[in-house]
Amino acid sequence: MALILCWWSCDGAPVDERAWSRMLRVAKREAGDRGSAPVVREAPGFRAAWIRTTRLEPGPVPADRPESCELRDARHADARPQGRERTATEPEAAIRFEGDRMVLSRDLLGQRPLVWTRVGSQVLAASREEILLAHPGVDTRFDDFHVACVLAWCDPPEDSTPFAHIRAVPAGARVQVRREGFTTLRENPEPGERPAVRSPDVAARVLRDRLEAAVRRSTEGAGRIGLMLSAGIDSASLAVLAARGRSPSTELVAVSYGLSPEDGGDIDERGPAATLARELGIAWSGLDAGAVELAFGRAGWRGPVASPMPNCFAELKSAVHATLAAQQPDVVLHGNGADQLTVPDTHWLVSAIGDAAWSDVASGLRAVVRDSGWRGLLRHAPLRRAVHWLAQGESCLSRVTVPALLAPRWHEAWRELRNESLQRLRHWPDPPRAALHFSSTESLDYAVESLRAEAIGLDLRAPFRDWELLRFVLGMPLHWMGGPAGYKRLLKQAMADVLPPDWLERPKCGDLTPLVRSAYRRQAQAMATRNREDAEWLGQFMDSAVANGDNEDEKMDAALRARLLLAWREHVDLVIRECRRESGPI
Repeated sequence: MALILCWWSCDGAPVDERAWSRMLRVAKREAGDRGSAPVVREAPGFRAAWIRTTRLEPGPVPADRPESCELRDARHADARPQGRERTATEPEAAIRFEGDRMVLSRDLLGQRPLVWTRVGSQVLAASREEILLAHPGVDTRFDDFHVACVLAWCDPPEDSTPFAHIRAVPAGARVQVRREGFTTLRENPEPGERPAVRSPDVAARVLRDRLEAAVRRSTEGAGRIGLMLSAGIDSASLAVLAARGRSPSTELVAVSYGLSPEDGGDIDERGPAATLARELGIAWSGLDAGAVELAFGRAGWRGPVASPMPNCFAELKSAVHATLAAQQPDVVLHGNGADQLTVPDTHWLVSAIGDAAWSDVASGLRAVVRDSGWRGLLRHAPLRRAVHWLAQGESCLSRVTVPALLAPRWHEAWRELRNESLQRLRHWPDPPRAALHFSSTESLDYAVESLRAEAIGLDLRAPFRDWELLRFVLGMPLHWMGGPAGYKRLLKQAMADVLPPDWLERPKCGDLTPLVRSAYRRQAQAMATRNREDAEWLGQFMDSAVANGDNEDEKMDAALRARLLLAWREHVDLVIRECRRESGPI
């Protein structure tokens, strides 16, 4: 994705050349070796820069009027919204300056990041927090609530960042900044097309068409396509559609990783992935996940500061990305966002009962009895919740459950945020599910992964995060999606004539928990010592009752999150020192 940054002096004061040079230097550093020469635009009291970081990124959009100045970080040159008042559906972030105001905007799914802050009479905006931190006047104190939310894997306020004085532009919003303040205008996403789709068979055909279109948009102009291929149906679907839709001159390369049963894996995903790649004519290579040492820290990965929760598989992801980068693909497809095709059993059952789909209800209950027995059926928590729903109504399903790792001091504030989110998405068939996929956490996960991969020259694309596809899927009746009667049933139905039967019937697999456990055991003592040393700082973010509970998996999870949070804090301190190091003009 392109990097964009701008400086606007509300009072017309000239741009501070030294501070601007620092910011531009950091932007060029974050762009990496593939970054192009900055394109700079100026107006009185205003300066902006745009840096291309991937080959297929379109150039800066020309100004519509002589007095305006506009830069966009967009995936396609034609990905502009229809008119000024519309929010983009394609991945995009934009900065526009018009006289007495600056307008910042992001696409509906927030797939391109954009942050901003004020320093006196100056307004600074950029694609990444690191660029703003280069300015010596930016306050670097943490936003404790944001950090605590991300640590507990729940949504922080949508306009917040890890830094108290740096704001994010919410997904699907336009922020109009003026000298006297700012206004946020937001276009709420709405479901569509449900009345036009009358059966699961029709829905499966539409889903297939939408996914094909998403793959086509994601790979437009690419001569060499990379794939992160697992043994699951998500990446297999992308591989099949990319292979079917490629031109004779297009090459496909894939990388898979696996954990052998000898190392504790439930299945070595490299075997099935290699077979599929061979059948599709895709050049394939595999990695042994068990040979990668997990460090649970900064050592394996120089990630962005946007997320206080680094990926505990950082070293493994680095190895996968490095292997892909050596193949020099123009774009890389991965399955981020495909969990929209799964639904909680409770909501699935409620949807089936609400639509009087009694055959689906019966098949789901039979599946529970087959897997858990009659006693398991009576103890089945989703079934009990469905009974409560029949007795209590929708309020039963919309009840907000606070994430276990969120410290008690944040509970009430998070409940309010969650209720606001559910109210905003009340028109969707399942508001909690829609809230998950339109959330800050989902957007951040994709954005951070893209930034990390881009640092070594990869342009990640996520077809399952395509707006038209996601809007369609989230608008469908939940009992068509999956539930106890079948994992990702609608996707399997959509891909039934192009994927081998064993791929459609394979259960969810590829669990890397044994790899994490073994690495944790090797480092547990050092981790515990470090966590005790920083107990006071960590204590404000973590629920000590969970961190010190009896469940070993929960204790391990809490200890890992604490270690990763400490590693992130060290990383932030280092980034700030690097960004603010004295340097001359570029």
